[in-house]
Amino acid sequence: MTDFDGVTFASRHGADLHLWAVFERPGDPPITPNIQDVMIDKLQHDSPEISKAFRLLGLQWENG
Repeated sequence: MTDFDGVTFASRHGADLHLWAVFERPGDPPITPNIQDVMIDKLQHDSPEISKAFRLLGLQWENG
């Protein structure tokens, strides 16, 4: 009973990690007014968070 459509689920990397997927609706603005006080950080390819995610998932960048 919210203004959002989505799901929440446990990560395969640990049941203590809860993931959320919020589905967009046609006509939604780039940043929904339904979410308040959200800090938006732009990740870069060399961000520590991206490096850690790639390491955890066994991924590497494709040169092209």
